[in-house]
Amino acid sequence: LAAFLLLAYRFVHRPNRPTGVLLVFVAVLWAQVHGSFILAPLCFGAILLPEVLRRRACDRLTLFVGLGLAVSLLTSAQGTEFLVYLLEHTQTDATAHIAEWQATTWADINPLKSAYNASFFGLCLTSLLGMVVARRIWWPELLLACIGLHLASDAVRFFGACALLMAPLSVRGGSALARHLSHKNAHIASAFFATFLVGWSAYGTAEQLGPLGSV
Repeated sequence: LAAFLLLAYRFVHRPNRPTGVLLVFVAVLWAQVHGSFILAPLCFGAILLPEVLRRRACDRLTLFVGLGLAVSLLTSAQGTEFLVYLLEHTQTDATAHIAEWQATTWADINPLKSAYNASFFGLCLTSLLGMVVARRIWWPELLLACIGLHLASDAVRFFGACALLMAPLSVRGGSALARHLSHKNAHIASAFFATFLVGWSAYGTAEQLGPLGSV
């Protein structure tokens, strides 16, 4: 997912054939290893759509890459029945009896419960404050974040993907906040927050699993 997002950004802002081919190749490889490959066209569309609307045009190479990403969906083990597979997979006993497939509740994301939850809320807060300070809406990043939040609300297991999809928005938000604050204050605040989260995470791991996670 991270590699696909990096390539998608690079292609949308600087369209060229090698990057386009590599993007489709990553999508095909993704379809062979994990069911989340369905996200490839969605993420590409989220990054591309605002740019197309701004330019009011879409070049032929971009259309071919989009077609290649659509075709990549058919290369998984499920072939043309990938949608049937996904729908059946989300309606099996897994969603009813496996904890990570349960719908997300406040207990799962309570920022006071763990350092990981606090980190997630930190991403959200940085993103929102960054847009407020910049007085701009970064549509590609916001659309990716919305996809991620929808996934995370659907099942606990998608929080990892959600964090990756929110990363572009939080990075832009953090950059906007750093420009608004002095560099010294921004560095101090970042270092304090990171140190606090690492310490909290280490304490939580030791409490639950013993020293160093019983390595």
